[in-house]
Amino acid sequence: WVEEFYDIYDTESEALRNLASLPFRLVVNTSAGFSAERAFKRVKSRTYVDFYDRTAPARVDLPDASTDAPIVYGLYGSLQKPSSMILSENDRFDFLISIITGNPPLPKKLTSALCDEQQSFLFLGFNLAQWQLRLLMYVVLKRVQREYKSLALEREKEGLDEVALLVSLRGDKVHF
Repeated sequence: WVEEFYDIYDTESEALRNLASLPFRLVVNTSAGFSAERAFKRVKSRTYVDFYDRTAPARVDLPDASTDAPIVYGLYGSLQKPSSMILSENDRFDFLISIITGNPPLPKKLTSALCDEQQSFLFLGFNLAQWQLRLLMYVVLKRVQREYKSLALEREKEGLDEVALLVSLRGDKVHF
């Protein structure tokens, strides 16, 4: 059913191709489909694609990224290996446990980029109102004090509770 879903809804939009043309070096993708991968490879043929697989041993670290050869990293797995995907509540808990325990760990170059206090990020497609994502950000970022602001574009203002809004006051400098 997952493959059927992605066959119908995993479309490569003009907006996604426009994002791919921007000078991103690292893209953390929350969709297990191939639309981001296709869009980036169409615009930048040297795009490197990889994904987190909580069901397998740690993989080789990522290559150095550049604006001409960015990395598109599937945080929640990939349709390429369906067992890596986060599809159920149990999968979500297993994923969080794997991230927290570092078994397997996220790639060092990914966590280094996320923890670089001079980096600024644009979060698209993430729902920062979800407690699981806030927990993941807390574990991965380990309370890094950012020099620059990061922005989160949320589709629904009502979805943000007081806790989510406090993220911007805690020092993460995430502004909604």
